This record gives sequence, C-alpha cells and structure tokens, in this order.
Amino acid sequence: MATSEKPTSRTTLLRHSFWFAAAGAINKSAGLLLLPVYTGWLSTEEYGLLALALVLRTLIENVAHLGMGGAVIREILHEKSDPCRTLGTALIFLGLETTLLCTVLVSSAPAISSWILGDASAAPLITLAAMSAIPGVVVALALARLRAEHRARDFALGSIFQFASSAVFGVVAVVVLERGAMGVLEAGLSANILLAGLLWPLIRGGGKPAWDSHLLRRMLRFSLPLVGTMLVAHVMTSSDRFFLANFATMAEVGLYAVGYQLGMAMNLPVQAVQWAWPACLFSLASERGAQEKLAGLVRDYTVAMAGMAVAVCLFAEELLWALTPASYHAASAIVPGVVAACFLNGWRHMSNSALAVRNRTYLALPCGLVAAGLNLVLNAWWIPQHGWRGAIAATVISYGVWTALQFAANQRVWRIPYPWKSILWTVGTGISLVLLAQTMPDVAWPWRLAGKVGLLTLFPLLTVPRSLTWLARRLHAWTDREQKPAPSPAWKSP
Repeated sequence: MATSEKPTSRTTLLRHSFWFAAAGAINKSAGLLLLPVYTGWLSTEEYGLLALALVLRTLIENVAHLGMGGAVIREILHEKSDPCRTLGTALIFLGLETTLLCTVLVSSAPAISSWILGDASAAPLITLAAMSAIPGVVVALALARLRAEHRARDFALGSIFQFASSAVFGVVAVVVLERGAMGVLEAGLSANILLAGLLWPLIRGGGKPAWDSHLLRRMLRFSLPLVGTMLVAHVMTSSDRFFLANFATMAEVGLYAVGYQLGMAMNLPVQAVQWAWPACLFSLASERGAQEKLAGLVRDYTVAMAGMAVAVCLFAEELLWALTPASYHAASAIVPGVVAACFLNGWRHMSNSALAVRNRTYLALPCGLVAAGLNLVLNAWWIPQHGWRGAIAATVISYGVWTALQFAANQRVWRIPYPWKSILWTVGTGISLVLLAQTMPDVAWPWRLAGKVGLLTLFPLLTVPRSLTWLARRLHAWTDREQKPAPSPAWKSP
C-alpha cells in the first residue's frame, strides 16, 4: 500500500492533527455526550464504581499492548521495514501475550475486587475490563498503521464507527436494559469487537501474518521502556481514585470522576497532536536544521494548547450546568487542576524528541518513577486530610516534576533551542486570565458569560506574535495621531 508524502512542515502537522483531533473528539465525546445519561441514571456511588472499572480497563490495555503501536510506527518510518511483516510479528506476539494475561486476570477477578473494595462485587466488571484488551490488540495495531501511513482521515472514520457503536450500545444498556455500570463496560467491549472486525484487513495486508524475531527484538527494545512510562502515567492519573475510595466516600469518587472527565476535554487536542507527532518527528529529525524547526513547532504548540486550557477552565462551570444534575455541579472546582496536568503531560510528550529519535526511551523511565513515587506519597499524605483537593494538588505537582526531569534528560541527549521567553509569557498569560476569572463578581449568568468570553478573547491578542505586532502598530498609530499637532487651515483670515 502506497504511503502519502511525509509530513515535514507545520502546515502538514496541523492538517494531520486536525483529523486526529476530530478522531479523538468523536471517540472521547461519547463519554461527554453520554454524561447526562450516566449521571441521570447512575447515582454518584454507582458512577464512582464505574470510574474505578474504567481505570482498570485502561491499565489492563496499556500493560497488554506493551506500547507496540509506537514501535510499529518507528519500525515502518524510521527503520523502513515492511509494514505487513512488522504488523504480523506484532500481532502474533501481542495476541498470545494478551490472551495469557487476560486469562490470568479473569480467573483472579474476585481476588482483585476484594483487594480494591473489600468484597467480590466488582468481579464481573473486572472480567469485562480484561476481555476488552483482546480485540483491542487488532484495533491498536491497525490504528498504528494508519498513523504511520499518514492516513489521518481513515483514522477519523474508524473513530466515528467506534463512537456510534459505543453511544448506541451504551444508551441501550443503561437506559433500556438498566444494566448500570455493567452495561457501560459491555457496550465498550462490543464496540471494540466491531471495530476490530472493520480494521482487520489492515493487519493482514493481503496475506497471512508473518513472523520476524529480529524485528520483534528491535520493537520490544523501543516499546518495553514505554510500558513503564505508561504505567507511571496511569499511576499519576488514576491512583487518586483508589485513595479516595479508601479514605473518602464512593460519592466523592463519583464527583471527582465527573470533574476529571470534564477536565480531560483538554486531553482531546493534546492527544490529537500526540497521535500526529511521531510520524512528523521521525520524518523531520533527519532534515537540516531539525532542532530549530522542532523548537518552533513546540512554541506554536504551547500557544495553541494554552489557549485550549484557558477555554476549558473558563467555561467548566457552564458545561457542568448543561450536562449534569445539580448534585454534580461542585465538580467544576476540580477541572482547572486536571487541565493543568493534561497541559504538562502534553508538553512533556512534545519535548521528548531526543529520546524517541535516538532510541533511548529507557532514560524516560527513571524520570517517571520518581514522579510516580512522589505522586503516591503526596496522595497518601494529602487525600486523608484534604480529600479531592489534595488529589488535584498531588497530580499537578507530580506532573510538573515529571515534565522537568524528562525535559532535562532530552536536552542532555540532543539539545533543542526552545524560545523560553515566548513559552513562559504564553503560560503566564493563560494562568493570569484563569485567576482573573475567579475574581469576577457574582452577577447574572449572561454578564458572567460575557466576561469570560472577553477574557478568552484577550488570550490570542496577548500571545500570538502577529496579534502583538498588530496591537503595537495600532497603538503606535493612535499615539502618533494624539501627539500630532492639528493641521493649520489652508486659508488665512484677512
């Protein structure tokens, strides 16, 4: 299958990121669009239990798939390996490994449930969470091929299919069949199976899956350190839910999960660029002046993501009013911390160029382990005293430490001259606007909404270089007009 032209420009990265953003928005919006359904039909306690089950499902998928998607992209683009042989090797290995892992988890589901909740009531949820990883192998590898071949539009179409099937199955399971949290996980499993069947031809590539031990060793050398990094990210993203379940009520877990899910709207644009970034990075790394080009892209990324972060923080309260019952509205206070963590995580990923290009991903693991250890310590220290506020503080601080440590490791391997003055100005402007919104007077909601729109409008005017240039010219012209003396009349009185 012929691949399209390699993306080497800002425009191409933007175009592919748009399609990946559409794919992520369509796929992830199922959770947001169905939030009124789930919060309307599930109590805060039931929603808390569902949140724990979804966290386990993500953890199982990350461990089972071993980060092989990124290794497939690197193998096809950077090593120029045959796509069919690469995918076949990955499929055979992951198929056997995931099946074995899921068999162990299903047989241990009652014990895992008792360890987390103190009883075996969640064992069926854990079983469904584990089973979703098996069709997920085909989905992960097929989507990796689409990313490697720059077929972002096809990627989006697959996400549309997954969204539609998840939404339909979810509504039927929760509203019609009244299956509760079980119904949500059953809907996800069904959608995964259908999408795997749709994407299966991409794995086969017109022939039987082939095996290559040399390819497997090289891919595992790249991907296995990423598993540790993904587990670290999972600990930092999800461990707070388990601490809250033990030191607070399940209702507080449900409230925290709703606020977290709304804050994760920030992850849609962040993840969109992350999906488009590897193909662009590996193509750009061999060009002349790659460091300067990468620095420019990261600067533009910072401006775009900071603007998205400001928007989500400003309008979180209004979104919760529109999507959830009154019992969930207090979750708006959780959103800014989640948005900050997503922003830091995205910036960490974008600045990870050196370790990915030089195949030194193993250096990222110690940085993540330090951050994860700090996160666990802060959660254990602050959550019993401060509840969800302690959880948010621990999350933001640990992500900041992780980003700083991994950035330092990348700069030692391959120095990139980032424009720090512009980046820090952008971040500081965004934080200032969000804090300014907190000081707005308690007025009628139309006036409050208009004020937030005004604050959001200020962000691009203050951060985008062309906007600053335009503002400077307008101010200069206005100053000249004020200081210029009035013209004398063309005639003189007698």
